[in-house]
Amino acid sequence: MGRELASRAAAQRNGNGGNGQNGDGEQDGRVKTLAGQLERMIPEYQAAMPRGREATQLVRDATTCLRTIKNLDKCDPESFLGSLMTCAQLDLRPGVASLGHAWPLPYWDGFQKRYRAQLIVGYKGYIELGYRSGKLAGIASRIVYENELDDFEISFHEDGDKLVHKPSYQGLRGAPVCFYSVARIVGGGYSLTDPMSVEEMHQHRDKHAPRNAKGQIVGPWVDHFLPMGKKTMILRNFAMLPKSAEMLSALQVDNGVRVDLTPTADAGEVT
Repeated sequence: MGRELASRAAAQRNGNGGNGQNGDGEQDGRVKTLAGQLERMIPEYQAAMPRGREATQLVRDATTCLRTIKNLDKCDPESFLGSLMTCAQLDLRPGVASLGHAWPLPYWDGFQKRYRAQLIVGYKGYIELGYRSGKLAGIASRIVYENELDDFEISFHEDGDKLVHKPSYQGLRGAPVCFYSVARIVGGGYSLTDPMSVEEMHQHRDKHAPRNAKGQIVGPWVDHFLPMGKKTMILRNFAMLPKSAEMLSALQVDNGVRVDLTPTADAGEVT
């Protein structure tokens, strides 16, 4: 999901070249104001982060998000800063495409008539937290394409499930057909989700994706359907897996808004 959301962010740039000098003085002023607030928040972010991590890196990542994600600089400062406090507590780097941990993204709050920042946890962020927990030996979310169907089978049995998936390496893979996730548990055992068809994923998106005042779906589901499908399967697998406190927090804060900037606050309770 990281690279896809990075592409979305790049496509939505406000016309700047990354240094804020784009002729839009108002936007440049907002970015500078928020960047200043970020700098002043470094001690609080540091207090929230695990020992050995540096809050200055979090602030650099956040500043890059401000300059590359359209309308993020228009969000309530508290919601933007709050999303980063949760990143600090979960040790997730915001907006780094190669990692795909998490993304502070703006959405229009039709009730309050303003932009607010909500934290989107990427499926790679969930995988990272799963590995860090020490409870999972492996976890993956995969897509099956139509030209792989002859070499794909999931069947469930009382004495053990069967999974065969041989990806196609030649020619075009064709259209996506279904999604699934598999995980191995430390100490033995595994978790295998029921496969979910593309049509079922469309229904899931239509039910759960955020919408604007016109009823149109907005957010990552619009341009990044496949990564969001993979994330959905990771979440379904998480429901069946042993979880750490950080994994539970990520599930609670995903797609949420936080304005409490207390480093010791429970992220799930204040989101």
